[in-house]
Amino acid sequence: MHTAGRSDAVGFLSALFAPGKPDYKRDVTHSRDSRPLASGFQVPADAPGGGPGLLSRLLAGPVACRPFRRRAAALVLCAAVQACSALPTSTPEERQVFKAEQSAANSIGFRIVDLMPETVAAISLAPADDLRALDALGRPRRADAIGVGDVLSISVFEVGTSLFGAASGSEPGIDTGGASVNPLTPGAARHTIPGLQVEAGGTINFPYVGRIRAAGRTPSELGRVIEGGLKSKSTDPQVVVSLANNLSSTVYVSGDVEKPGRVPLTLGHERLLDIIAIAGGPKRTDYDTFVQVTRGHTTSRILLQALTQQPRQDITLIPGDRVQLIYKPRSFTAFGASQKVEQIALNTANVSLAEGIARTGGPANDRADANAVFLVRYESPAVARRLGLQVQPAGTPVMYRVDMLNPTNYFLTTKVAMRDQDVLLIASARTDQINKLFGLVSAFFTPVLVGRAVSQ
Repeated sequence: MHTAGRSDAVGFLSALFAPGKPDYKRDVTHSRDSRPLASGFQVPADAPGGGPGLLSRLLAGPVACRPFRRRAAALVLCAAVQACSALPTSTPEERQVFKAEQSAANSIGFRIVDLMPETVAAISLAPADDLRALDALGRPRRADAIGVGDVLSISVFEVGTSLFGAASGSEPGIDTGGASVNPLTPGAARHTIPGLQVEAGGTINFPYVGRIRAAGRTPSELGRVIEGGLKSKSTDPQVVVSLANNLSSTVYVSGDVEKPGRVPLTLGHERLLDIIAIAGGPKRTDYDTFVQVTRGHTTSRILLQALTQQPRQDITLIPGDRVQLIYKPRSFTAFGASQKVEQIALNTANVSLAEGIARTGGPANDRADANAVFLVRYESPAVARRLGLQVQPAGTPVMYRVDMLNPTNYFLTTKVAMRDQDVLLIASARTDQINKLFGLVSAFFTPVLVGRAVSQ
């Protein structure tokens, strides 16, 4: 209970205990409480202490009993006044929040900042999720470049005397296309050597040519190198190299997708959304699914819904990139004198502070302080510096105070975006404890008065 209210009550009780002969008639007829028990109900005028007042009806009765009744009522009221400060409450008042900020008990060092145009500008400059920074870590290379672990299929076309052919057919492991090849018979023939895997050193060992560096070269470049090695041993050889199994030019897709696994890159230079689509797309809603891309030792992430709305974030992937879809429902929590005290899902990529307050049902008319709505969150070092606050590496705790009685702030709240794990706190009004006290007193006296009236 507030100091002013307690002083009034103490003064009233002092008057009850004042020395001298009490004027019962004055006390009965001038009670400050004149509320009737019910519509149309009045204590009979000829009853002792008859009249509409709550205290007057309690004090009414035989003259000999009035001093006792007077002191009993005073003791009850005194106990109620003392208990006012101990009445249960779940929400601090605005002045208590400001007092806590300056208190030595503020171990985390939170600060209160009024929501103003300058504040909104500082918050809006906070860096958003950005995947474009990954482009500086690696430029896309040709997807058909051969890499370590790739499996190659190499075909050699010869004219005249065949280097790879035999009278009875082909050598073991060499595909001649199903035709019997006589090396002494003029004509053209194709010989395919399948399953040649690029070794850890990036080389392959090709018959009659020896060890050749394959990694980093395209299939056509490697084919020309093999042709050059065969020219002195075969008549006009033509070599075609193809990737039978592309393992090096792939990206890895995992997490909350329909078809996780390796996805090979092609000359089409697939972008992030292309790879997600090839993997079957997300299993659940895009507004609660994050896309996390790891390139080397750097990781960035963005909300999938935001990625689809910002084409510049749809970066071109390079071999070795890892894409993970993470399902993480985002929400904020409402506390205090709001219509709802609960965890509330954001459900969309962008939810403004105004929308967040509306989702709580807004300040409760009977117990909320509308000029003390607080947005509680941890801010990044960049935002803390713009606000002139002390920077904390793990995040600076800030309480943004919004005065909903100021019409200007309704415009400002539409410019502030809610974030995952934000807290909305609506402070209690100063009259909340007084209302509770009146309810307590009414609950105590009403049964007594009703019983007395019925007995009379």
